[in-house]
Amino acid sequence: MISILKRLFGALIYVILKHISLRFLLPKKYIHFIEVLRTESLVLQGARIGKGSIVRDNVFIIYPKNLIIGKNVTIGSYSKIFNYEKVIIEDEAELGPGLHIQTNDHIWSDISMPLGKQGSKYEQIKIGYGVFLGANVTILQGCIVDKLCVVAAGSVVTKNLKTGFLYGGIPAKEIQQIKENKS
Repeated sequence: MISILKRLFGALIYVILKHISLRFLLPKKYIHFIEVLRTESLVLQGARIGKGSIVRDNVFIIYPKNLIIGKNVTIGSYSKIFNYEKVIIEDEAELGPGLHIQTNDHIWSDISMPLGKQGSKYEQIKIGYGVFLGANVTILQGCIVDKLCVVAAGSVVTKNLKTGFLYGGIPAKEIQQIKENKS
């Protein structure tokens, strides 16, 4: 019973704080307080979120209990996470505004049946350590974005991405390797 009440309380707090930004009106310390409170309300709903992680305003998350976020992660404003299956975001990831994560897809193998009647399939998504996703990136079900990848704004990730590369486009393709700075 306490668990249900805790989740309901978390959901209520999240709904209240979801749309509150005031980023340009209030001092930074108050904005940070609202972001921490918003993030903690997801923990009350069953999400596992590491220290220093922030969920910005207007982020839609369908199942907080299927969300695992590491330390020092930022999820940008207006992101949508349709996590019917687990979404794992490792430490130090920076996810830009307007991100779209989709863990489900329609089954469309039978031409004699309407698409909506064929059911769905679900696969988890994993975003690795230190990944940077630009604004309006879409990640489709089953994809793994390996550590230290950069995905350009507006890209659509349809398959696994290798460590240490810049990707971009629709679908996202390898553009160049990210070199170590030896200065």
